[in-house]
Amino acid sequence: MLGITSLTCSGYLGFILAPLAVIFGVRARRTIAASNGWRRGDGMAVAGIVLGIIGIVVSVVYLVFILRNPHFLQDLLDRMSTTTTVDTGRSGLNNA
Repeated sequence: MLGITSLTCSGYLGFILAPLAVIFGVRARRTIAASNGWRRGDGMAVAGIVLGIIGIVVSVVYLVFILRNPHFLQDLLDRMSTTTTVDTGRSGLNNA
């Protein structure tokens, strides 16, 4: 579950959740292996490890992007809140 969450919350929160997904996945695999077949879920543990590693990579890429473009988020919010109007003339039709 942490692996999936680390992907959907990539960025700052992904730096916390993705390593936890890898750690808990490795611990789960060790517990499953030590149970001599009594515990199941090895596939889920592997999925958590893989998604955690992907979450780490995505979070690092996000961090590099934000560090190289520090005003990206503010510019994006400004563009989303700005409205644009088009002058269509007296007839209401665009005669371009």
